Amino acid sequence: AEIRGLHVDALFVLLLSLTALVVVALILVVGVILTIALLTTPAVIGRQWSKTLPGMMVLASLVSALSTSSGLFLSYALSVREIQAPTGPLIIIVVTGLLLISSLIRRAWGLR
Repeated sequence: AEIRGLHVDALFVLLLSLTALVVVALILVVGVILTIALLTTPAVIGRQWSKTLPGMMVLASLVSALSTSSGLFLSYALSVREIQAPTGPLIIIVVTGLLLISSLIRRAWGLR
């Protein structure tokens, strides 16, 4: 970024500010444990499959979106059947399941 003439320090401060804003918003909405899980688990999955930071960020974002929407859908589907399941824990179960599947695939393929 510095070679391209961008202000690296300003971009770093912007990245930290946006991260802090997301963390505060998530804590208010879903709680501490769900926030930590949604910040770390998709990043781990992204790191397993990408060697570059931009690739890891894109993959982690996709995993977060997939697991969140799947958890919401699963919660709705269970509530239709009159099974009360809180959405937050279901999202964590989905993202943890994706991490488990990702790790098993990497091991089966002989990757790290």
